[in-house]
Amino acid sequence: MQHFRQSKRTFILAAVWSAAWLGNLWRFPFQVYDNWGAVFLVVYFILLVIIGLWLLFGEVAYGQRAQRPAPQAFWQKNKWLSWIWRAWALTCLAIVTYYSSVIAWALDYLWYSWVGLVQGTLPWAENATGFFYESILQLSEAPDVVGKFSMPVLIWIIVTWVLIYLFTRKSATSVGKVVWITATLPFLFLLLLMIRAVTLPGAWLWFEFLTSVDWSRIWDTSVWLAAAGQIFFSLSIWFWMMLTYGAMKQEKSELMWSTFIVLIWDTLTSLLSAVLVFWTLWFMAASQGVGVTEVSSGWPGLAFVTVPEAIAQLPFAAPLFAVMFFATLFFLAIDSAMAMVESVVNPLRRYFTSWKIEHITLVICVVLWLVSLIFARQNGLYLLDVVDNYINKLAVIIIAIAEVFVFAWWWKELTTYMKERSDSWINSLLGSKYFLAVWVLTAVFLIYTLVTNIQGGILVYDEYSTSFLRNGLWVVIAIFIAAGVLSGMKISQDAE
Repeated sequence: MQHFRQSKRTFILAAVWSAAWLGNLWRFPFQVYDNWGAVFLVVYFILLVIIGLWLLFGEVAYGQRAQRPAPQAFWQKNKWLSWIWRAWALTCLAIVTYYSSVIAWALDYLWYSWVGLVQGTLPWAENATGFFYESILQLSEAPDVVGKFSMPVLIWIIVTWVLIYLFTRKSATSVGKVVWITATLPFLFLLLLMIRAVTLPGAWLWFEFLTSVDWSRIWDTSVWLAAAGQIFFSLSIWFWMMLTYGAMKQEKSELMWSTFIVLIWDTLTSLLSAVLVFWTLWFMAASQGVGVTEVSSGWPGLAFVTVPEAIAQLPFAAPLFAVMFFATLFFLAIDSAMAMVESVVNPLRRYFTSWKIEHITLVICVVLWLVSLIFARQNGLYLLDVVDNYINKLAVIIIAIAEVFVFAWWWKELTTYMKERSDSWINSLLGSKYFLAVWVLTAVFLIYTLVTNIQGGILVYDEYSTSFLRNGLWVVIAIFIAAGVLSGMKISQDAE
């Protein structure tokens, strides 16, 4: 922890490292696309200023004041509140197991991009769809058909977990060195890709979509809900990393501006990603002479089919831009994976005080690697889709609601601390119970979202069978049962 406390810049990079992830690269652009373009952007920036900044501000402040990671921070209020962290820690572990397979896909494509750089042509140029689903995933014909291991995915999952261990084995000491590369290069690569994108035929056809506001849709409730949800995901609010990194700062250090820089950097990453994605869609539509809706694709088709196909059609240096794109994808993905592993490993040092941090990290990584192997099977994409759906629609929201009530309970003490660490113009705003109002509004949104998800049908999703959907539901149930069983476990207050 001492390494982060010595460097404000490292805290900013580490926080950006955990906030800027694949949700910026693919979720944000499609939220914009599905919610009337410029209308969504207007609503997004309004909510970012009046709610998003203060949620991020509050979570960092909670950790900085407690000077302890999440489990001890909640233990200080009430030992049973540590259930919130335990539930999230288990959720993190579940997410990172299937997230590692996405990193493996990115590494596979990055390898083939380097090969293309040498050979002068990309291997998916003739059939991007077949290359991903047949050559890489070797996808089975149905979700219930488990099939064999996909060797390309299996090999790179092993590489992924070796890298995660090496990057996190000494906690803040090793992570602090890695983030200087993984938090800055994606931003640089996105900038270069965007510059290249806007110079191609048809590239500017999307500009009106992002700048022309249809004010008749500005009060569409679905747009506001989508924008609020994206802010929570994009800033990694509820994901405990911000609270953990806040605890790594000096208790009396400046709070507001470092947090504000994280928000700006994260937002710029989302905007650059949106430009890149919209260029891809409009460029593909213009080159094929079809409408944009005919070339649009959701996750994972966007990142591993549509964009690679567009890159392959570039008039020159296609392999070079493929290397930059998949390096960006890899850095954003492994950043998030490392942040989730670190947010679990660091608090475990309080339990296993006689263990070296390298040994704790090794055990966690080996166990998670073994579990992640189920996503390397030929039905791995189906299983990933279902588990991710239930974790995001149920587990994350339930945990977020619990956190909201804890923060609202502690709002007076937290507001006082935030005022002491902020400029005078913020003090007047916080003094008017604005912080409490933000959390109340957030609680209403989260409860409404949870009820809507449940009413939509717990065992209804896409075209999957009920029996297969139970896999995702059982994962969520197991997380909460295990968290409840572990809630009374004593936490050492002395380990550092």
